[in-house]
Amino acid sequence: MTGVRAMGRPTPAGPVVPWPGRLGVVAFLAVVWVMLWGSVGALTVLGGIVVGLLLTVAFPQPPTPLGLGRRAGRLSVALWHVAVDTVRSTLTVAWAAVRTGPATRSAVVTVQAPVCTSEVLVVAAILLSISPGTVVVEIDTARSELLVHVLPVHDLERTRRGLQTHVDRIVGALRAVGGGAR
Repeated sequence: MTGVRAMGRPTPAGPVVPWPGRLGVVAFLAVVWVMLWGSVGALTVLGGIVVGLLLTVAFPQPPTPLGLGRRAGRLSVALWHVAVDTVRSTLTVAWAAVRTGPATRSAVVTVQAPVCTSEVLVVAAILLSISPGTVVVEIDTARSELLVHVLPVHDLERTRRGLQTHVDRIVGALRAVGGGAR
């Protein structure tokens, strides 16, 4: 059931993130505000905090199933792997562009992700897409599949296995820090 707030706008149905959980969002919004203004000053920081508070009150968010704060060690390892894969793929794509130029081979590969929630699948797709040379073209949440465009491709099966390992690692790490299976 939805409640009614002071301005007559309905509040979201279901639970809302409690205030202690919103403080991180307020701090993040304040940092974004300061970066947008381009200078750090008491008034700018205070303005960012006020804007962050107003936004979190005006647009309350439901709790997410990820719970990223519970296992920071596993999350750190997963982010380390993503960073290493990003650097490795940057060097690979750069070398392919220099070596073969426009004749670089590419492919579209279907990767089967472990069964997981749609939120975890989308986060996995985002983390996969930030690596140069890979772009997630389509996400099929019903079948837990990702359609990925890959560049460069020398051996299609080796590329498919590498992507599968990468997706399995990402989804496993996200599950370990709190994302659930369906």
